Formats: sequence, C-alpha cells, structure tokens
Amino acid sequence: METFGITDRTKIYGAEVRPVPGIGFGMFATKNLEVGDIVMIEYPVIEIGHAGSIAELCDRYFSLPPAELRTVDALHCDPTKLEDAIANPQHQDNVYRWVHKKQRAGEFLPETDTHQVAWLLLRLWALFWTNCSATPNNKSGLYPAFSRANHSCRPNVTWPIEMMDGEAKLTMTATREIRAGQEIFVTYCSSMRTLPLKERRSKLMNWGFTCRCELCTSEEEKLAHGGRSLRPRR
Repeated sequence: METFGITDRTKIYGAEVRPVPGIGFGMFATKNLEVGDIVMIEYPVIEIGHAGSIAELCDRYFSLPPAELRTVDALHCDPTKLEDAIANPQHQDNVYRWVHKKQRAGEFLPETDTHQVAWLLLRLWALFWTNCSATPNNKSGLYPAFSRANHSCRPNVTWPIEMMDGEAKLTMTATREIRAGQEIFVTYCSSMRTLPLKERRSKLMNWGFTCRCELCTSEEEKLAHGGRSLRPRR
C-alpha cells in the first residue's frame, strides 16, 4: 500500500495523504477533527545544519533505509531550485568531489555513471531545500508527510517544532473544526494572514507557485470589483 510520505518517523491520527489532481498531493481528514486535536507527530528523516554542505546531505541521505529513500525521492522538487543547483559551479564541484571520494573508498563502483549520480545529488539538494523546515537546534529538517500538506493563508492547523529528547519533533494540531474529507492546510510563512495579497503571493513565489487559497481568491475577487487593495481581516 502506497503511504505517500508516511514513514516510521511519522504518527498520523485521523488523516491521510492522497493524490490531488492538478496539484500533486494533499493531506485530508479521515474523521471529524475538533479544535486542539493532534493530527500528526513527525520527526525528520534528514537533518543538517542551516549552512550544511552537499556532502553532509548526501551522507545523511545514503544512511536512510530503502523505504525512506524512496519516500524522499518521491517528494516534489522545485524546478527553479534544481536549475539554480545545476548552474552553481561550487555545487557541481562539491558533488563530484563527494562521488569521487566514495569511489576511492569502494562505496561506488568505478564504472558508476558519475554524471548521472551527480545530477541525482544536485536534485536531492534542490529537493531538500524545497521541502525542509527550520528546527529549534539551528538546523533544517525534512519531514516527508508534512511536506505533502498544501499551503493556505488561512490554515486550519498549527505545526510547531520543539526539541524532545534531542530530536526536533513536529506536532500538527487542528485550530478549527475540520470535517472528514476536508483538506488540511498549513501555512508556509507565519505572518501570511496579516499581509496584503500582493506581498503574500510575492513571498510564496519562493516555493514556486501563485497562491490561490480561499483567502487569496476572495481578496482577488474583491480587488477585481473594487479596484483597490484590501487588507485581510484579522
């Protein structure tokens, strides 16, 4: 059974990840959720320093069990971030240096297609920075199931990350009633609801999309009819 991002590092309650036509994936309630209900608890499958190197990321990646490798590989990778990674000479040098080091150590066969491996690792770098979240221990962590949840400028859950027994624990909690079958939305930036539409969409371009959530669509319609900028209600 395909779990779409659920690993042994994830505990999910009353929700599931499933495909969304035209978007990719989303997280949906499988039962009625009340305010304060815990939707999910997740720990990162990969965690590196904020200034972490490609070598550090590759080492963490190749230490994962096969099932988690497949889960990471299946996550969305922002094409712009991939183009930037491929065009960065320093990234390319670091990747080839890492691959050659592994070949000398006998971890990759000499006949391994170095260029293909290098491309895959540059994609891994772009994929990680597409999906990672900052953690309280000054690192960035990859939470696969959380990465499947879509953004809204009016989210219906919170997702604080706190240190617990030395690990960065993400807890997703309902902030509004969510009926069974409804989509669960997170926000990619905490200040979104207080910003005007244009500023919100500008910030979200960092994730490679134009936001068309309920709040943005409503404000867009008001602007089209009123001809002036409206701030969202608090």
